[in-house]
This record gives sequence, C-alpha cells and structure tokens, in this order.
Amino acid sequence: MTKRSVVGLLVASALAGVGVAAAAGPDSRESFPLPAGGNFNGIRWPQDETLEPPVVEATQAYNAACQWLRAWRDGRDDRALAMLADIPSWPAIEAAGSAPVLALVAKEAAAGGGETVAGVLAACDASHAREVSYARAQRLTPSS
Repeated sequence: MTKRSVVGLLVASALAGVGVAAAAGPDSRESFPLPAGGNFNGIRWPQDETLEPPVVEATQAYNAACQWLRAWRDGRDDRALAMLADIPSWPAIEAAGSAPVLALVAKEAAAGGGETVAGVLAACDASHAREVSYARAQRLTPSS
C-alpha cells in the first residue's frame, strides 16, 4: 500500500460520516488523553449543524492521534510511544476503521519511523497548520 493510499484511508475513515445532522454537538462522550500542550481548540466544527457523537469522537480521536504522533517525532513527551501503541484500541478509532493503519504507525514509530509514519505525519502536520491558524483567529491557544 502506498503512502498516499494509507493516509487517504486513515483520513477517510476518521472523518466518515462528517456532515450528518443529529442531536449532539462537539462534546465527546469519550475522553482522549493528549500530550503536554495538547487541546482541541483548532478543530473547526460546523456552525450550522449538529454532529452525531461517533463523528465527533472519531474527529477528536484522529486529532489526538496526530498530536501524539507529532509529540513522538518532536521528542516532547516520554509517553508518546506507549500512547501510539494504545491508540488503535480506542473505541472511536476502531469504529472509524482506522485501527489497522494506526497500529502500523505505532509499530513503525517503535522501530524509529517508516513510510506509513511519514505519510501520516505529513497529513497531521498539514491539519495542524490549519488548526493553529484557526485557533489563533478565534483567540484560542493552539495545540503544541
């Protein structure tokens, strides 16, 4: 599987169903651990609709996974490898179908890196740049 297809699969599965109206807002029923300096301030939630809890949880889980992956790469949280190994077991990740890709990311990260890690990090870095810009525009502290 190519880097592009792995990243596409991860992003598509994490965001599957976005835009479906329902009775919940961006308050997740599930709590996701974040590295030091982590937050969800940069997520741009739709203002004109309410999202189903599984969509909110998948979005936050993907965002948290990216924050842990960046923390691992940057060497800024000693818990990062352990968290990367745990992320594929998160119910929101499993439900979104992202567990196999994130398990491969964790395996490659434990070995020092790899093609899948590089591809997912590129997607995470691009998302993070947009999130930082959005958070700052809202006068919120962006995640690290």
